[in-house]
Amino acid sequence: MDWHCIAHGTQRGPLPLADLQTLLQNGVLQPDDYVWNESFGEQWRRVREVPELAVHPPALPLPLPRPTTPLAGLPGQRPSFALALHQAWEQMRQTLFRQPSFARWMGLAFCVWLAIVGLNEPYLALDLVAKQAQPDPELLTQIQTSGNPEEMLGMYQELVRQMVQNVQELLSPAVIQTTLAVWLLLLLATGWLRARGAFMVMHRWLHVDAPIGQSWAAGAAGLGRSLFLFRTAVGVVLCALTALLSQDFYTHVWQPLLNNEPFAGALATRAFVLSLEFSLLTTVWFTVAILTTHFVVPIMYWRRVGVLAAWRVVLDFCNEQPAGVTIYFTMYLLLLHVVLFALIVGACCTCCCLSYLLMIPFLNGILCLPVTFFFRGLGISFLRQWRPDLETAGPR
Repeated sequence: MDWHCIAHGTQRGPLPLADLQTLLQNGVLQPDDYVWNESFGEQWRRVREVPELAVHPPALPLPLPRPTTPLAGLPGQRPSFALALHQAWEQMRQTLFRQPSFARWMGLAFCVWLAIVGLNEPYLALDLVAKQAQPDPELLTQIQTSGNPEEMLGMYQELVRQMVQNVQELLSPAVIQTTLAVWLLLLLATGWLRARGAFMVMHRWLHVDAPIGQSWAAGAAGLGRSLFLFRTAVGVVLCALTALLSQDFYTHVWQPLLNNEPFAGALATRAFVLSLEFSLLTTVWFTVAILTTHFVVPIMYWRRVGVLAAWRVVLDFCNEQPAGVTIYFTMYLLLLHVVLFALIVGACCTCCCLSYLLMIPFLNGILCLPVTFFFRGLGISFLRQWRPDLETAGPR
């Protein structure tokens, strides 16, 4: 009798029962994955529900042999974004919606929350500061009713001056120093948690019902620390460059505007050049972040190597498949803009309630679960097409 199975979002079959048992013993097939043969009718069953497949993998990952294939230097195949999109989408649907489980949702949401903790919550504080910085309502009314461009420019300058003054009155030097100290400590703590959370989400994408303790152990052996140190170092460098550009922009653009200098000539040119530099820096930051999350983390997880070794593989990937990586980035940006548009529409339809819900710890992990789970799987599905051998050494 021929069997079919769905492992890691990919359907396999027909297979003899012996091959299916081998997949289960090797950890490729998990107890919560689905199998089917003609005696089941139209209903797929989980592995743990089939007596012929009563083989239980160990609850905790066991030491694995060293990989037999080199980490870098081997050519790969051309990956397909359409196939990765299909696999990630089907895995997300199967895991979260076809047979939903409250325990699975909460476990996955916890892992997702750890992977994004500290990214949205600070906006609550920024929103409070922004509310305190609101200018005179009468000035806003005058700007809206004025039809003279020069008069509007002067009123805009006065509006900015009032907002800066309100923030300065609110944030005294002592408050700023205390806030920065607390913010830096929280940034380091949440950054470390996000590094471990990245491996937890990775582990749960491949083993959807794994225990939390096992998922946490996926970032052990120095993997979480390596990723945290890399992200911290990159963040420090990029933040320093951003601070320098911001200081330059404030000194050579904002201050002249506040002093009623016309926005033309050298001032306009300087603003344009600084805007391009900000755009370039943002592009670099975004590119490093996406490559790290989508490609570096899976390689670290599969091969149990540090972040620099994984980056060498990713750079080989980019050099060997520039068209494929470009298509991936383009389509990812398109999908990301679709999600952002949906969030904007949802925020407008709920009078910004959705925006505030996304800032609440753990609740944002639940609300973002389908999107985050899908996007993390997109990178995994794309990378494994290029070099399937990278996955052979992953923890089970």
